[in-house]
Amino acid sequence: MSEKDHLPTSSTPDVAVITNTNNELEDGIEKASDELAQHYSVDQLAAPLLDHVQQQGTQCAKRIQDADQLVQQTQTDTQSSRDALATLRQQTDALQKAFDTIDHLEVLVNQVNKTLTQVANNVDDMEKAVQSSVQQQQQKSAFPLPFRFSKRSDLPHQPYFPPPQHVDIPSSQSLLDPLDRLLPS
Repeated sequence: MSEKDHLPTSSTPDVAVITNTNNELEDGIEKASDELAQHYSVDQLAAPLLDHVQQQGTQCAKRIQDADQLVQQTQTDTQSSRDALATLRQQTDALQKAFDTIDHLEVLVNQVNKTLTQVANNVDDMEKAVQSSVQQQQQKSAFPLPFRFSKRSDLPHQPYFPPPQHVDIPSSQSLLDPLDRLLPS
């Protein structure tokens, strides 16, 4: 055998084998990477985590909606409470004015009562004095006296009217002016 027989006759078969081997190797790597990519894909690995995040996001959105409803209800209740307080303040002011008017009327009634009591006492005193004077006249006429037959005895006798005690009677204007300020027009 000659040396020529041992030597490769051309270099092409070796390149073809290497190219074939390279292609097979690339195909194997590509298949393996495809399998690994399918097995360890981001979608498959992240799916449970994404589901959990989605569930937590939904729950959080529901809690935000609930909190928003509670805030709106609280604002509505607060406004209703403010309106009720304003109404109560107005009614309290009106009630206070009514109490002031009643207090002033009480003072007015007491003052008029005092004046009327004083006037009634004066009238009683005058009636007693007149009655006493008339009774004395009747008792004197029951006794026959000589001067009784004179012309002077025929004249009617004026009974005694004592002067009344002084009573301070306030004017209506001074009594009612403070009331006018309290009463609504």
